[in-house]
Order: sequence, then structure tokens, then C-alpha cells
Amino acid sequence: MKSIVMRKSIFALVLLTAVICSPLILNAADEAKDKSTTVIKYKPPMLGAPNVRTGGGTRGSSGDALELTVLAPEHTGLSSKAQPSLCWYISKASKLKIEISISETKAAVPLLEKNVENQASGINCINLKEFGVTLAKGTEYKWFISAIGNEGNRSKDIVSGGAVMVAEPSKELAGKLSTSKGVEKVALYAEEGFWYDAIEGISDLIKEAPADKSLREVRATLLEQAGLKEAANIDRKM
Repeated sequence: MKSIVMRKSIFALVLLTAVICSPLILNAADEAKDKSTTVIKYKPPMLGAPNVRTGGGTRGSSGDALELTVLAPEHTGLSSKAQPSLCWYISKASKLKIEISISETKAAVPLLEKNVENQASGINCINLKEFGVTLAKGTEYKWFISAIGNEGNRSKDIVSGGAVMVAEPSKELAGKLSTSKGVEKVALYAEEGFWYDAIEGISDLIKEAPADKSLREVRATLLEQAGLKEAANIDRKM
């Protein structure tokens, strides 16, 4: 009799544990499914827009070459934020000074021109909030990353540049964003042409989980669609 009671107690405990844990298991499965099935498709906001991305420069011999490329589309990319993150790819750590600059397209004086700390090889990002810089809505800005080899002869710099413009998301997109998160949110930004939000979003997720290869694959896919194959390859090798 005691044996029967004990078996019933064990069964009840197992059943209770399953009931308690099942939502957690399902949530984890859903999150994994979301990352593996979300399709990232970047749709440029203005088809036929002129190419504004420059550089992607390389200096040095084949064994000592340094490549520097902004993570920007060929056209002017959109941001929904007045203080977006700007990201770039550097092929290896370097002792050269790295400078970021940003200015209105037709302005003679840069809005920002600052050295940043030497970055690790791979993809690096900074947020304009760090420099107290705010971009005006509807104004095109050009931004550049430069590796300075000789302060007295800046023509030898390795330079890469892109363009950014702040735009207001549509009400429909804003509604979708308010109920989304993670990779799903990144995909929404990409589909609506908000390049800088998409790159910032996926880069922030990678920063939180650097060993998550599925997140790196999402960013690699996004970079490939902008013709940034070297940067995409780095994510796939991590």
C-alpha cells in the first residue's frame, strides 16, 4: 500500500514540475525559433539613389594590409534616432589613430571630429550620444572613419565614409515596433529601410550574447545585402 502511495506521490510531483516548467521551455523554444526563422531583408528607402559610400580603404603590403570600411549602405541610410550608433569594420587592431568625423553634406566645418580609442579587430560601434551630437531630422550628414598614418600628411589616411539621415517612422511601423523585440525588431527596421537602426539593434544583441552564432549570421546577412562582404565574413568566422 505504501508503495502505491509513494508511486502516486512521485507521479504527482513529476506532473507538477512539468506544468511549472513547460511555459519556460516553450518560451525558450519560441525565442530560438524566432532567431532561426526571422528573415532579414533590407529594402533601401529610395531606389535609384546615388552612391555615397566611399573608401573601404586598404593600406600596406599584402601581409600587413589594414582595411577600414564604414558599415553603411551605398546610398544615404536612414535612422529613426537623432543620436544613432555608427559602426565600422577594421581588419585588425592598429596603433594608428582612428578618427570619426561627421558634417552636414554642404557644410564646410565638421559637426564632429574626434579621435576614438584604438578599436579591436572586427566590427566596432560608437553612439553619437557619447559626443553630445544630435542630428537634425531631414538633413543629410556625411560621416567618415579615418586611420591616420601621418598627422602632417593626411592624404595618406585610410578613409571610408557613408551618409545618414534622420527620418520619422510611419505610424504603422511605429505600431509594429512597439510590440516587437530582438531580431524581429531588427527585421522590421531593415524591411522599412532604417539601416542604422537595424545595424545598431543587431549589434547590441551581439554585444549581450557574443557567442550566439545565430545573431552573427543575422548581421552577416544584413551586411552582405549592402555589399559589405568582408565584414560579413568576419561575423561568420566568429
